[in-house]
Amino acid sequence: MSDELHRMLRAELLAERRPPLGDVVGDAIRDGRRIRRNRRLGASGAGLVVAGIVAAAAMTVGNRGVAAAPRPAAPAAAAPATASTPGSVPPATAEPPTLPAPRTLTVLSGTQRAGVMQMKATSAAMLHLLTTLLPPGRTSHYAVAADDHLHVQLYLDDGAGPGMVRVSVGQASAAARKAAAARGGKTTVTVTHAEGNCVQDTVVGAARPDGTVVQVDVATCLAWDGTSNPPARPALTEAQAVRVAADPRWGVTMDGQLVALGAKQFPGGLPEFS
Repeated sequence: MSDELHRMLRAELLAERRPPLGDVVGDAIRDGRRIRRNRRLGASGAGLVVAGIVAAAAMTVGNRGVAAAPRPAAPAAAAPATASTPGSVPPATAEPPTLPAPRTLTVLSGTQRAGVMQMKATSAAMLHLLTTLLPPGRTSHYAVAADDHLHVQLYLDDGAGPGMVRVSVGQASAAARKAAAARGGKTTVTVTHAEGNCVQDTVVGAARPDGTVVQVDVATCLAWDGTSNPPARPALTEAQAVRVAADPRWGVTMDGQLVALGAKQFPGGLPEFS
């Protein structure tokens, strides 16, 4: 029975028309490839959309000035080095020093005390008077000019090194005395500077009404040592030199007491300077 049934089922199946399956495997492969391709395109498109959204958000935040990461600053361009080559810089020309302009002062001179015995002035008396008019310091190198006994020199050292001062006394001409008398008892003091002359770097001249002329030379060097005049600091300021020159006790005749004190202070005579 079973064999008969088996034959019947087989005959029926063989009589049936085969279904049109076609290339089921090939179609399945192609469909699979198409599905995967569509998925990749979809994923890529979604990524682009997300990236666009993020970029737009970053631009919006940046425009609002909130928490935007600073862009690295571009390195500053280094300044070109300027190399100085020999001859590229013109040599500096030393300007000659500008000396102070001469100035003239009018001061009350005073007169020598009436009744004081006047004696012929001496270099020793001048040096003695000069030491009383100087600011504090140690004095040395007393000397007198070889050709004029009323032209004296000394050094003054206030602790900062010696400086040289020279004083000369003379009598003005008759015309100058007449002009001085017209000033009415006043002394005219003139301050000048001798260019290139270290012995007379500052010159203070006083013209008195009686015709007495006093000159104080403030040097920036010392006396000639046989080779040169060694440089030195000025021993007096202009104001101090004016005070010395304007003192009324200077003259071709001086107080007899000053003459006596000078002789006592310098009993053995004085060396000469040229």
